[in-house]
Amino acid sequence: MMRKVLSVGGEWLKYEIPAIIKRDRFNWLRDNEFARQALVGVNPVNIEILKEFPIISKLDPAVYGPPESAITKELIEQELNGMSVKL
Repeated sequence: MMRKVLSVGGEWLKYEIPAIIKRDRFNWLRDNEFARQALVGVNPVNIEILKEFPIISKLDPAVYGPPESAITKELIEQELNGMSVKL
């Protein structure tokens, strides 16, 4: 049944598959692709400049957990290829 569904999909799809998905079918699951989409405008409203560090959430801790972010200076510096974070 799955093969039948997948074979029919080609007839129903109106648009061509994006090049990034053609190269790697699971790319959309990765953080860097999510960030790329956010920056190019998939949902730019959710992007804010970081005004204080470490990040402290203003959401209800009873619902969303501890307000302290798991993002640390060390985690950020691992992704900066030798650059440092000035606090």
